[in-house]
This record gives sequence, structure tokens and C-alpha cells, in this order.
Amino acid sequence: MTTPLEGRDGVQPLRESARRLREVRDEGRAAQFERHLGLLREAGETLSAGNRVDLLVDGPATFDAMFRDLEAARRRILLETYIFEGEHVGRRIADVLLRKRAEGLDVRLIYDSVGSFATPAAFFDELRQAGVAVREFVRLHGETWRKQGCEGEAGPLADIDAAAVTPPAPGERLVAVIDSAADEKTSRFYRVLLAAIAGATDTIHITMAYFVPDPQLLQALKDAAARGVEVVLVLPGRSDSRLVLRAGQSHYTALLAAGVRIFERQDAFLHAKTAVIDGVWATVGSSNLDWRSFLHNDELNAVILGRDFGRSMEDLFAVDLDHADELDSATWGQRGIGRRLIESFGRLWEYWL
Repeated sequence: MTTPLEGRDGVQPLRESARRLREVRDEGRAAQFERHLGLLREAGETLSAGNRVDLLVDGPATFDAMFRDLEAARRRILLETYIFEGEHVGRRIADVLLRKRAEGLDVRLIYDSVGSFATPAAFFDELRQAGVAVREFVRLHGETWRKQGCEGEAGPLADIDAAAVTPPAPGERLVAVIDSAADEKTSRFYRVLLAAIAGATDTIHITMAYFVPDPQLLQALKDAAARGVEVVLVLPGRSDSRLVLRAGQSHYTALLAAGVRIFERQDAFLHAKTAVIDGVWATVGSSNLDWRSFLHNDELNAVILGRDFGRSMEDLFAVDLDHADELDSATWGQRGIGRRLIESFGRLWEYWL
């Protein structure tokens, strides 16, 4: 059965969809590709064809790409971010936005009031006064805050003249962009990730900044290891939230006993949120593997299907392993009682962390 794919002009004819799927299958690991393609279809996700995907491995590479795209904009800039600081990189981005607005572009910004709490109001006022449509997501009210959508005046978006827009050169990647909202009963991405883990036959390689698994995810990882899948986690050895770190570490004993291999990076603050499964299913996005991401946050993740991007992700995972230290059950079992107590306390609060 051929899975319909979305292209530039909507759902592609089955013959064209079949051709593109053959191209990706020919990259190798056809059986794994077919399995994960079917799992995405069963989850109700739509794959988009004709994408080019570049893997950005760190902050400098990501910001360089952002600045290139901002400078290349000719009609509209829509920017949404959790943290928008008024200094350093944030100031540079603001200067580009101001310049592009002065050139006549339609420039719009959504920032999160919690993530950008420390940014002076004057910073955003400067953008507003220059004509940038600035909106604050989840406005804070005193010491409490609630989800109430976007605040501020944005105005209607002008129609886009499709004939005047030159589309980028088409690529060959298959991508599902999965948005998950806090008001959903269960996270879309969480369902897709659990299905991919449950369907894994060879490898599950995860690099994650915040790891506080719920019982279902914890069991899925243990079950995968029990059926012979190589399950390897690269996790932070230090964090900006020690309680979150300890809550996650409270689960290490069970995972190690199940055969899951755990590595910790001590050399840097780990901010990655990535996974590659069976070498063909890969994801990069905003979701952490914790209760907050799956229950309380709005998140966005891209799932990329195909061997070549999967290989790039595996190469990056190998670099992470080279900079990480593996934990073993014997050494882990020797940690002190004080550490265990903090871990237990963290687990009591893990639903809200």
C-alpha cells in the first residue's frame, strides 16, 4: 500500500508518491524504513515530500543559519521563540528585524512571557514602535500565570501573491512536522515516539537535555532492551535544574538493570533533544523526554524518515558518546544516601518539573 505524500501543491498522486518512496527505500535499510513508515501512517501523521534537511549541530551553526535566512527575507519574517534576550544574539536579531521592517517587510514576533521574563519591556517596546508586530504568549499576571494564547495587537496578515514568490529548490527528504499542544489529551509527538520505540528492531539512540520519563516511556525503553534492541541514552551529567537532573537519575537503576546503556556528558550543558531509531527514523525538535513536555507544554518536532539523514544523526550521536562517560550498575549502586534522598524527592515532583 502506497502512502500518499504531501507536496507543494497538496497531496501527490499515488504514482508520484510511490516514486519518491522508492528513492528513499533504495538508500538501504528498506525493512526498517517500511516498518517506521507504516507506524507513522497508523498514527495518522502525514509525510511531506520534497524537503531539504540540514543538520545544525550547535548554537553557532544554528544562529548562522538563522541570520542567513533573516538577511535573505524579502517579504515577511515570522519569528516565534521561547527565550528572547535583549543582549548579545538577541540584540543582533532585533537589529535585523528593525532593519527589515524599515525596508518595508511584514515582521512579526511571538515570545514567551515566562522564558523571556528577564528581558526588559523597553526592548520589546522598541520593536513595537518601529512597526514590528510583537505578541506575548501566556502573559504573566502577578505571581500566577495561565495559558490564554497570544496577547497584543497583530493585525491581519496580507495575502501572499504565490506567483511572486520563488520556491526553493526541491529536496528529497520525507518529513512529518508534529505540533503538540498542552490542551490535548495526549501529546501527538509522544504517541509517535512511543510507537517508534515499540517498533524498533535494531537501535534506539537518544540524546536528551531533560530526561524524566513517565511510566509508559520507561517501560517502552526497558521492553526494547529486553527484546535485543540496542538502547543507548546520552544524558546530562550537570544541569541548570538540579532537581530535574536528580528526578531523572532516580530511574537509572531500573534502566541499567534492563540493559539500557546510559552515558552522561559532564563537559558541557547538554541542550539537544534528538533521537534516531533503526538508522532511518530521526527527530529534532523542542520536546524533552519529561512530563512537562508531554503534558504541560506546546512543542514542535520534525520527524525525518530516510537513511542518509539517519546516518548524519548517528554520526553526531557517536560524537556525543566520545565526550560522555558510561555508567555501570555497580558504580551507580554505590552513590550515597544523601544523593538517593534528593533523587527520591525529585521523583515526587516529576509531574511538574
